[in-house]
This record gives sequence, C-alpha cells and structure tokens, in this order.
Amino acid sequence: MLSNANDVAFTCDAVTIPNSSRSFLTITAHFIEKDSLNSICLASLRMNQSHTSDYVNTLLEEACAEFNIDKMKWTTLTTDSASNMKCAAKLFLGLNKHMPCFAHSINLVVDETIKEMCSFSSIVDKIKRVVMHFKHSPAMMDQLRKAQMDQGIPEGKIKTLIQNVDTRWNFCLDMMESFLGLANKVALILLHKSERVKGLPEMLNVSELTICRDLCSLLQPFKKATEQISGENYVTISDVTKPEDVFDDFMSAHNHSITKELSGVSEQNKELKLYFSLPQAAWECNPLEVWKSHRATMPGLYKMAMRHLITPGSSVPSERLASAIKCVVCDARSRMTDIHIKQRVFLKSINSANWD
Repeated sequence: MLSNANDVAFTCDAVTIPNSSRSFLTITAHFIEKDSLNSICLASLRMNQSHTSDYVNTLLEEACAEFNIDKMKWTTLTTDSASNMKCAAKLFLGLNKHMPCFAHSINLVVDETIKEMCSFSSIVDKIKRVVMHFKHSPAMMDQLRKAQMDQGIPEGKIKTLIQNVDTRWNFCLDMMESFLGLANKVALILLHKSERVKGLPEMLNVSELTICRDLCSLLQPFKKATEQISGENYVTISDVTKPEDVFDDFMSAHNHSITKELSGVSEQNKELKLYFSLPQAAWECNPLEVWKSHRATMPGLYKMAMRHLITPGSSVPSERLASAIKCVVCDARSRMTDIHIKQRVFLKSINSANWD
C-alpha cells in the first residue's frame, strides 16, 4: 500500500507505560489509496534514550526505512507542540513541515481560560469535590442509583457521575454535564446525610448551577470541534479553519488578485484560472470527492491537493496507538519484551479488510 502511495504524511507521539516505566514512540502514516484516505500504524518503537529531537528524528527515519518509504513521498508530521517534537519535525522534513495538533491547541485554550476565570474555576472545583466524595463512597453511589430506580429508570440506563481527569480532553465538560443531570438527587442525598455526618462537600447554589449550565453550553462547540478533528479516515486538515463571512470576502479578493496576476498560457496558469472561476464548494463536502471530480480537468492541482489533504489536523491517530500499547501491556504482561509489544500493537492496529 505504501509503495503505491504518491505521498505520505505522519503523526507521532511519545507514551510511557506506567506498569513498567517504559517509553515508546508511536508513529502513524496517512496516504491516499483508491481515492480514499488511509491511516496505518507504522511502529511503536521503544525509546531507551533521552527524548531529544535528534533521537525522535532517528526513530522516525528508522520506521520509514523499515517500510521502504521513499523520502520524496514524505510530506508533513503532526505532533503536539512540545519543543522536541517541533525540532524533530524540522530535522525529519525540513522547514514549515510541522503541523501542530489542533485538538491539543483547542483544549489548552479551554483549560487555561477556565483556570484564569475565577468564577468558573471555583465552580468547577466545587463540582470536583462533590463528585470525588461520591466516587469514594459506595454507599452514596448506591443511594444515587436507588434514587433513579425509584423513578422507574431501568438498571441499564442509570446514570453516574463522571470524575474529571486533567489529562483527558473534554472530561471537565463531561463531569459538569453528568453532575447537572443528577444535581437534584445529589443535593437531596447530601442534605439527608448532613444531618448525621459533618465535613461533607458544599453543594452548588442555584446561581452557580445556572453558571455551570452556561459554561457547558459555551464548551460544547469545543468538544464537537475536538471530536471532528480527531478522525483518521476522512480529511481533517480542512477543518482546522472554518471561514466566516469576513474570511470568505478575504478569500474572494485574494483569488481575484491572483487571477489578475496570472499571465501566459502555461498549463499551470490554465488550471489556476479554471479553479478560481469555479464556485466554492460547500464546507460540508468531502474534499477528496470534490477534487476527484476535477482530476481530469486540473491534474496538476489535483496532485497538489492530494499531497496536502492527507495531513492529519491532529496527532490523535498516534495517541490511539498509545492506548493500544496500554491495552496490550496489561499488568499481567508488564514484562513483555519491546519487540513483542511492537509486533502486537502493529497486528492489533491492522484493519480487518487488510487481512483478506
């Protein structure tokens, strides 16, 4: 598959296995095959040295060499914004080939904003204390389940409180939404128990619950954007920027200025003029399908578009491999060798269609 691909983009991420304190570099490759976007695991390579940019670059080149990926096919590398990863991308591909993970950027903005706004952060902290208290008390969780069953909710549909995990994206929103859905029952349980027990966490008042609902509404678009940008089997780089009316006007003026500057009758100029004369496709369209329809009339631009559209907008594909490593190397298999981990994660990641 890789030998037939014209261009290949990459993602990578460093992960540490807690039960054996070993680090791995997970690498994925993304390319076009049969007019569709493909994502595959290249390698999960043991990192037994300091995680410098030179070392990361060496591992990336080793993975490409193992699969005989021609260097002329390498396009971009998507990672988080850690300095060693950005420098590794520069060593691996050259200047302006690094794509910062947009999902990371979104969640960093959300986290820092919540921390800086005292009114929000204090409410989030109060919810954390309530949820943590319930999670550490089986008796109170049983009361919460019983309160729902008393309302006729079947056991399989009983809701629970979700505890925030700082390293997981959108978990703060999930925690608040789960809390709001059970706020009335939580308040009653805390009220009844406060008659016998002291030191219980403080329940949110009405105004704080209102602010919490507003905050959930505010964070929902960020969660949706994170989920959208985290896909592997469809184009995500075009989702990094969604134009507003002002941006549309800017692009129209930009395209018009380029069209005026085009001179001569070269094949490239002909394709550009034709491209700028076409109406803009709807943003909901699949870019691959749009360019497939223009392949015959604009072969040069089609090839260029395919080279850019394979770039993932986030490093989530390689982070999914990190989850696969933690699944493969469970506590009962914490002494599994590095080569076996690499092999098992590779086999686990292969699409069922590729086994035929």
